Amino acid sequence: MRVSVSSVRDALSPGLLAGARSVGVVAALVAVLAGAGTPGLILTGVLAFGLVTSIVSYLRLVLLARELVIRITTDSLSVEDGALPPRSWRLTEVERVLIAHDGAPARVRIDAAGRRQRWTIGQLYRHNAIEPFIEAVPEEVRSRLLEAGLDGGTRMHRGIRVSDFRRS
Repeated sequence: MRVSVSSVRDALSPGLLAGARSVGVVAALVAVLAGAGTPGLILTGVLAFGLVTSIVSYLRLVLLARELVIRITTDSLSVEDGALPPRSWRLTEVERVLIAHDGAPARVRIDAAGRRQRWTIGQLYRHNAIEPFIEAVPEEVRSRLLEAGLDGGTRMHRGIRVSDFRRS
């Protein structure tokens, strides 16, 4: 499976939030100097913080996007995302594979060997249409995951197609 992904953790870094907070404080100070009252200075600071956070985090999501490649063979699952070195686990080490295929909630999550890997897809495309961003899990892959002891399958949840396989 190949899909363009990004990481919310990378987009909303502590540095970005600190910078946005600084912009909000400076905007509030400018509002005080302009003679705004307490509600005006609070509103100005909050709006400046929100504007900087939303625009810059979205731009970082798009600019930091990369291709995620997931390969599932008869006995292993491997992941290459371009940000970290390729990782591979035996299917017996995999605890959960979650793929939300459609719309804004589209994402991939893999829990294996005590680590959780998450990537977002739908937040790269900010619109309300529920359209498929990730293809359906092939029957061959589904059967490999089930044979490895993971339970689950594909279902509809609130109008979104979700493939969820968990070790019981």
